[in-house]
Amino acid sequence: MELCDSYHLVGSFCDWSLSPEPMALTPAADGTVHQIFIVRDGSCSSNSSSSCLVAAEAEDCSAEASKHGTETAKEGVGPAESPTRVAAGPAERPARSLGRSPKKRKLRREEFQIVISKSWVRRVYPGDGHGRVMLRPDIPSVAASEVGKGHDCNWIIEGFPGDIFRITFDPSSMIVSSAFVENRLNGTQSARWRGVNLGCWLVLEKWMAPEFFAGLAPTAEDELALMMQGGSKARTAVKQFRDSFIRLEDFEWLASTGGINAVRLPVGFWCLEEHARGTPFLPTCEYVDLAFDWAEANGLQILLELHGAVGSQNAEHHSGCSGCGIAWLEGSNRRQNLQVLEAWAIRWGHRKAFLGLGLGNEVAKPKPISSSWKSDFVGTLLCKRCRGIQPRGYWAEVADFYAQAGRLVRPHLRPDTPLVIDTCWDTSRFLQGRLAKVPGPLWLDYHHYECMGSGDPGTIEEHIKAVNLCNQLLLEFPANGQQPPPSFVLGEFSLALKPQSQGYDADGWQSRFFRNQTQLAAQRAVGWFFWSYKMARAGWSHWSYRESVELGWISPAS
Repeated sequence: MELCDSYHLVGSFCDWSLSPEPMALTPAADGTVHQIFIVRDGSCSSNSSSSCLVAAEAEDCSAEASKHGTETAKEGVGPAESPTRVAAGPAERPARSLGRSPKKRKLRREEFQIVISKSWVRRVYPGDGHGRVMLRPDIPSVAASEVGKGHDCNWIIEGFPGDIFRITFDPSSMIVSSAFVENRLNGTQSARWRGVNLGCWLVLEKWMAPEFFAGLAPTAEDELALMMQGGSKARTAVKQFRDSFIRLEDFEWLASTGGINAVRLPVGFWCLEEHARGTPFLPTCEYVDLAFDWAEANGLQILLELHGAVGSQNAEHHSGCSGCGIAWLEGSNRRQNLQVLEAWAIRWGHRKAFLGLGLGNEVAKPKPISSSWKSDFVGTLLCKRCRGIQPRGYWAEVADFYAQAGRLVRPHLRPDTPLVIDTCWDTSRFLQGRLAKVPGPLWLDYHHYECMGSGDPGTIEEHIKAVNLCNQLLLEFPANGQQPPPSFVLGEFSLALKPQSQGYDADGWQSRFFRNQTQLAAQRAVGWFFWSYKMARAGWSHWSYRESVELGWISPAS
């Protein structure tokens, strides 16, 4: 590229007309240029595209949004060249929605290229040869530019109407990237990924469905015990539960009324039939297939999460097996977990709705445990060396596992697909370069629950500030080799607080609590995922996104 070249955005958001102003030099004065644009609200036409594009120099994105017009479309660029856009405690649950009805919003996809010095034969376009490429925020994309080429090769930006993105281009390295700025329609900074967890669907959790457990195996505390004690009756009941608990209608609600654009899907190692064989678990792959079908039909993305590893990564009930030790990195367990992750990447990594892959949920360090029937069973069947292990340099071993898993799954994923690393309740755990060998891009997953802990229940106002969440997300990581630094994601949080907290019985704190946590995630992370979408028990609305929306506690526009 020549130093005198100018660069203009052109795309669907401005009816494929050249932007009137060239991309401006970034404040870093390093040769990179940038410009911002706004995802249309559906009412933009060829006569109103000026509201969809704004100058990069603007400090106040919203104020600048209606400032500039667009040039007349270049002859020969119109419908024929315009790419196809893809449609994108407790009380009983109320019988009807309380509070104002949320405005329904649909995800839109906008496409763009960069034109050099206003010459349509000199374009900057995706360089990976795949035609259209999804440009996800903060994940760089390699560009190409060859005279006369680039027709119908566009970057795709996905967002809600009013979402403002900054596009940055580095002519020296030929790298294009995007960053989410804010949403001008609701006046607040909105997280790029706004999601929910589909908890208790494919990994059963007793506290979320106590009556279901009680009717099959009253003493069972986790899915393994439920399946072993409940026998054939449990197998039938679990299938019926999964058939009805999450359905297409739920994905439709999330995409329209719920204002959600992604779901985090907790899955156990037993998902595929070849990995469930020889265990009491039922395979769940048919439901994961359906989830991707439903997500793609509604413009949602799926973050697939290894919630229950072979040998258990935390010995908690939500890993499928509680109290049986932590042995997921021991011997054959480690090999099987790597096989599981690679098999998932092969099966679903190509899906349009595949957002990312979580390599292990809430990983914990092993502690000595006493023998029991369950630990004996798992020791025999799944984790023969699970009891009392205190490996030296455990977190280094965890990082080695992530690095090997990354090398296995990367060939089956798009280059911009993030691998998600659990921070194990401490975002500084991997600060010392332990993840340098994990092929990026990476997201660091932090979980935040103000209701946990045995200390003073505190006041509502203290909890709303979420000081610990703020501090955890303040850490800055160095670049990961040639990859950019890892980004944070708030993978789990809720509205739950201890009922003893001062001010708990007052009205209105739930909305402020939700808004503050999600605003922190918008400012310092790539997004958030509420735990959970819904509960299989009554009276726990603070843990249910859907009930919280219906109660007026959550405004999907937040």
